[in-house]
Amino acid sequence: MLVSNQVQILPNCDNIVFLEGRRVRNVGTYVNLLNENDAFQQLVNDQWKEEEEEQRLKEWSTSLDAIRLVLTSRGVGGFQFPFP
Repeated sequence: MLVSNQVQILPNCDNIVFLEGRRVRNVGTYVNLLNENDAFQQLVNDQWKEEEEEQRLKEWSTSLDAIRLVLTSRGVGGFQFPFP
């Protein structure tokens, strides 16, 4: 048994017990719950959206760091981005 709120591991589980509040809402496979339970489907969609947004922010931050490095290496000292 594994208790988790990280939806990325759910497709690998044999069975999932989906709780809503303190009650068992559904039990089934990942695919079954996605097809049969709107609340489960919304939870999964919301979590994936959050993770995608976090990934985009990390990529954007990495790009800014690369730009800062190039500007510094070209002697553009004191350059300030309008954001951290």
